[in-house]
Amino acid sequence: RFELLRENWEYRWYSVNGVWRHKSHIRSQPIDTGAIDIGADAPAALARQLPAGRYRWEVTDPTSGAQSSLRFRVGWWIEAELPDVPDKLETALDKPSYQPGDTVKLFVKAPFAGPAEVAIASDRILALRALDLPVDGATIEIPVDASWGSGVYALVSVYRPSDAPGPHQRGPGRAVGVAWLGIDTSPRTLAPALAAPDVARPRGPVEIPVKVAGLAAGEEAYVTLAAVDEAVLKLTEFNSPAPEKYYFGKRQLGVELRDLYGRLIDARSDAVGVLRSGGDSFAKRSVAGLPDKSSKVVALFSGIVRLDGDGAARIPFDIPDFQGQLRLMAVAFSAQKVGSATASMTIRDPVVTTVSLPRFLAPGDAARIGVTINNLEGAAGDYHLSLSATGPAQFRAPTGRSIKLAPGSNFNDGFVLSAAAPGNAELKLELSGPGDLRITRDFTIGVRPAQAYQLRRFVGRLQPGESVTLDDGAAGEFLPGTAEALLSVSPRPDWDVPGLLRTLERYAYGCLEQTTSRALPLLYVEEVAHLWRADPGPATAETLDRAIGHIIELQRSDGSFGVWSDTGDTVPWLDAYATDFLMRGKEHGKNVPDFAIKAAVSWLHDYVRQDHAEIGDLPALAYAHYVLARAKSDDLDGLRYFYETQMARLPTQLAKAQTAAALAQYGDAARAA
Repeated sequence: RFELLRENWEYRWYSVNGVWRHKSHIRSQPIDTGAIDIGADAPAALARQLPAGRYRWEVTDPTSGAQSSLRFRVGWWIEAELPDVPDKLETALDKPSYQPGDTVKLFVKAPFAGPAEVAIASDRILALRALDLPVDGATIEIPVDASWGSGVYALVSVYRPSDAPGPHQRGPGRAVGVAWLGIDTSPRTLAPALAAPDVARPRGPVEIPVKVAGLAAGEEAYVTLAAVDEAVLKLTEFNSPAPEKYYFGKRQLGVELRDLYGRLIDARSDAVGVLRSGGDSFAKRSVAGLPDKSSKVVALFSGIVRLDGDGAARIPFDIPDFQGQLRLMAVAFSAQKVGSATASMTIRDPVVTTVSLPRFLAPGDAARIGVTINNLEGAAGDYHLSLSATGPAQFRAPTGRSIKLAPGSNFNDGFVLSAAAPGNAELKLELSGPGDLRITRDFTIGVRPAQAYQLRRFVGRLQPGESVTLDDGAAGEFLPGTAEALLSVSPRPDWDVPGLLRTLERYAYGCLEQTTSRALPLLYVEEVAHLWRADPGPATAETLDRAIGHIIELQRSDGSFGVWSDTGDTVPWLDAYATDFLMRGKEHGKNVPDFAIKAAVSWLHDYVRQDHAEIGDLPALAYAHYVLARAKSDDLDGLRYFYETQMARLPTQLAKAQTAAALAQYGDAARAA
């Protein structure tokens, strides 16, 4: 026997130990029942015309009592997976995208019937419509307007009044659904195709044919092509450029939906939720299977290349000494259209040589350098390998090997490299074999002192007519060739501006704090140098531009900054520090994008609105208030509340000064004092 049932899902709120929770309940409504004959080799077929909804087949064997059931959904509007939560509408569209002038058919089904409101929104509300939504749902027709751009959102809200008084009375409720109404952008999208070879040889030219589809007759178009080491792109989780997604992709909803329904249940004793931000801090790095890299990073770029009348171009690259995979990333564009394509190209010799080098050596070090040879496409026979070095490092004998290699075989061995003095050592690998095979590869390894940079400053006073002689005696404690002397003479107390600049220039690390600390003083170097009538030293514009660019690269999607990457953890005090630097850079005429400052200020504005702060959080909050006050974006009432409640708790004098300075920015001299 079989039975067909319709499943009606209901959601119920209940209280446990004073905490409100919800659970779903399925009410089964019989639709049809009957008997069927099923044979081992002749399954029975059941077919019914059903309205949209959720259903369940149940089949029972009267003899054995065996049972089986199958849940299914009817209707093009049903989502593949429906969440088991109340307050959400089921929404679905009849098509994935639309043309201007089309009519959208949006099916909406709520957990209950009631009055509904439909809002069409992008970064603002474009249209509003009211309707009554039956319990079985309804199809809403929406005309598509060309002004929608790449698309808009349909926001649907349905409301339910409170139940009649009783022991199981439910309060009023609402359900919300969102659907993206995307516009078909294929008429504005180009489709580049890359006909790159699967395998190319290093240390030579290669030509990449590009053909772009989607151009109109006579339409002028251009293409750029980049070839970058795939290993590096995987390490950084770099996404290939896709301007068509940027211009025509799904937009973030630019409006907020707010109401008071969440306050209708007494939540004073609810479990407190944990606020999560970012979401990418623990993103998995795609590094599995990547070989150790001993060659320099390859990043080649064609520049802008004009396509011919057939929408084609041939782009040449000079491949350096590289063994690995390159990702080819093409971007095509015309006055009205954009598109992108990605392909891979393997770069290798017929006999692949891999040298495993340490990142650097120190004087007196000896390292065993691993050499691996894989005969992937070479002939069988005798091969000769030799290694040589010039500069402050040398290979210990023996430096050559004669080996036999068959196709598909490999060779592994080690060679000892000794370092004597600081500098850069140039290494050369040479491999010869059957068929006039000659492979020469060059590598560079740095030899640097094991100690960090040391600074010795000697200050003296010269009387009128007195002289002083400087010799190299003070440099005797340093390694030969590594000492550098800077002499500064001034008629007033000397802060040694050139020396300080050189110290900043040598600072080699690049996290958020280190980059900001290195660059922030450079904004004021000309003022200080002019004040002390000193030479400001080397130009700082390029250093500042690099620092600003790097800090913006560290900015996360929520406007805060990662310490080491845009997916890393954020430190609120450093967020204020970096934002302060970017704002000061903008004030000094540097090229700082407005969007970066706006996003950072927005994040700080949300950060200072927290209800409770531990004492360790107060310095960051004080700094954030100061930065917001400089940006004229702080809430004065919130700043004054912070002063009244937290000023006495601030653990540092700097935090107190920043709070006072923030108040002074708004003219509150009484509190600032």
